[in-house]
Amino acid sequence: MSLGSTWDVTDKIRLEGQLKRETSDYSGAAVIPSVQGERKDTVRRAEIKMTYKPTPELQLVAQAYHGDRSSTLAGNSYPGSGVLLATRYEF
Repeated sequence: MSLGSTWDVTDKIRLEGQLKRETSDYSGAAVIPSVQGERKDTVRRAEIKMTYKPTPELQLVAQAYHGDRSSTLAGNSYPGSGVLLATRYEF
């Protein structure tokens, strides 16, 4: 499930946000059954993105995210955060 929104602040600036939650159930997926039983993972993620278009051809993008994965399988749970800076030129 996810929820997102986009807002064109001006003709040149766009803000986007998204909240996401995904659940994966791996019951019956393994060829060799795990001794730990059923595996179920849940991923949660929040992100925000800003796009600036100084010209119609050029885009500058800044994005930040934070999320975490929780799992019933030992050692498969972890947090994650990051940033993305990118440019795009279309001709």
